[in-house]
Amino acid sequence: MNTNAHVLQKQPNSAHIHNLPEEVLCNIISLASLYRKPHERFKAVVPSTCVCRRWRQAVLDCSTLWSTIYTRLTPLNVIAELLHRSKDAPLVAVVQVFKETAESDQTAAELVFKHSSRIRVLDFKGETLLHFQCLAKFFSFTLHDLEVLRISRREQSYHNFIGFDLTKFSYHLSRPLKTLALFGDMDHLPIRTTLFRGVSRLSLTLFYSSSLAPVLEMLKQNSVVEDFQLTVQSKFWNHPSPIVASLPSPGHFPRLRRLSLDMPAAICKLAIDFFNPSHDVDCTFTLRSFSAAAPIIVLPKSFSAHPGTPLQCVVKWLGLNISTNFQPDADSNNKEGSRLQIRIHYDLDDEIGLAASFSVLGANISSTTLSNSTAIDIVIELDMFDLNEHIFHTFLSTLPDVTNLTLEPRSAGEHSWPDQELTMKLFFNALAQSSPGYIVPKLTQLYIRMRGSSQFYLPISVIVNCLEQRRSDGLMLEHLTLHAVSGRPEGEHIRPDLLQRLEDAVGTLEWC
Repeated sequence: MNTNAHVLQKQPNSAHIHNLPEEVLCNIISLASLYRKPHERFKAVVPSTCVCRRWRQAVLDCSTLWSTIYTRLTPLNVIAELLHRSKDAPLVAVVQVFKETAESDQTAAELVFKHSSRIRVLDFKGETLLHFQCLAKFFSFTLHDLEVLRISRREQSYHNFIGFDLTKFSYHLSRPLKTLALFGDMDHLPIRTTLFRGVSRLSLTLFYSSSLAPVLEMLKQNSVVEDFQLTVQSKFWNHPSPIVASLPSPGHFPRLRRLSLDMPAAICKLAIDFFNPSHDVDCTFTLRSFSAAAPIIVLPKSFSAHPGTPLQCVVKWLGLNISTNFQPDADSNNKEGSRLQIRIHYDLDDEIGLAASFSVLGANISSTTLSNSTAIDIVIELDMFDLNEHIFHTFLSTLPDVTNLTLEPRSAGEHSWPDQELTMKLFFNALAQSSPGYIVPKLTQLYIRMRGSSQFYLPISVIVNCLEQRRSDGLMLEHLTLHAVSGRPEGEHIRPDLLQRLEDAVGTLEWC
C-alpha cells in the first residue's frame, strides 16, 4: 500500500486519461458530443476546455470540434466564434429559416454562407418561398468541399417547391455530390440535369406530379446509387392511375443496398417491380391508402424469410407493420440476410380493424413464402370491438412451420386490461380448435408479454384448458413464459389448483 502511494506521489499525472495523445482525446470528446442534439453539440465541447490547461489548448486547437454549426436559435456571436475556431476545417451546417424568427434566421444563414467554400454538409430547412430563395446566394459560389446537400420543408409548411432553378447549380460543384435530398413537384426538380449523376445516396419527396417516369429514368442512368428513398405525397394518393401507366421498364442497380418507398399501395407494387431488389437490399415499404377490401401483395414471390429470425408484426387500428430478414442468397457473404419492413396505412374510407390487418398479413405471408419462418412475434394494439376468434384462427393457420410464437396484447384505450384479457382468451380459444386440425401444429415455445399500468387480468382457466387439450392430442407445449413487463397479474380466477394444472400442462413454466 505504501509502495503504491509512493508511486502516485512520484507520478501525479499517471492516470491513463492524462497519457492519451491529443488526437485521441479530441476524438473521444467529439464522439461524446454526438449524443447531443445538433444545436447543443458545441455545448458538450465547451466544458472540456475547463478541465485543465492541456485539455483547453488541445480542444481549442482541434478545429473539427467546432465545425458543426446549427443556426436556428443560436446567437450570432456564438456562430461567429464557431466559424473562427473551426479555422479551415470542413463545415457541417444545419440551417433553418422559419416564419416566427425569419429575420434572425436569415442573418445567421448569410453569416454561414460566407464560408460556403468549406461547407461539406448543408442541411437546409425552410417554410416559404422567400426562405428558400436565400439559398440562391449560397449556390452562386464555387463549392469545393460540398458532399452532402439536403433541402427540406418544415413539417407544417404547405410550400411544395424550392422556388429557384437548380439547373446551373451543378456547374459550381468541384465534384459530384455523395448525398442529395430534395423535395418538390416534377416541374421544379432538375431531374434531367447532371446534379444527380454520381450520387450514391438519394432521397426525393414528390408533390403534385403526374408521372414518376422522369425520376425512374434518371435513376436508370445512375448505376452507382446505393441508398434510394422515394416519398410520393398528396394528389398521388387519390389519383394513382396516370402514373401507373407511365412507369418505364425495370432498371439494373448492382450497388443498391437500401430501398425505401413511401407511396400509395398500387404505385408501390409497380415501383418494386421496377427496382426488383435482390436479397442483399434492406427494404422499407410504406403503403398509403391501402384498401383492405382488395389487398395488394407488394413483395416479389422470390422473397422468403430468413429461418433464423422472427417475423415481427405490429397490428394497429389504422395500420400494420411487418418486419423480418430476407433469406440470404447462396453466394452472399451476408449470412443474416437483409432487413425487410412493410408499413401499411389503410384507406380511411375502408372498414378497418383487426380482421383487415390479419387478412393482409396472412395474404403477404402465404404469397411471399414468409411462412417458412419458424418464429413470429405479434403485437396487437387494438380495442376489444375489433376482435373475434375466427380472425386468429384464419391467420394462424397460415403459419404451419412456426415453433416459437410471441404474443403481446396492448390497448390504446384508457383501460387496458379488458382488451388484453379478451385478446388472450380469443387467441387461446383459436389454438384449442381441433377441427379440421390444430393450427400452429409445431408450436413448442410460447412467450406472452403483458403490460398494465397497475394490474391486468390473466385468463388462466382458458389458457389451461387450451394447453391441456393440445397435450392430450400429442401437441404438448415444451416451454411457456408469462412475462409481466409492467403491472402485476390479478383476478380471483388465479387459484392454486389452476396454477398446478398449468404447470402440468407444459414442459416448463416460467414467470418473470
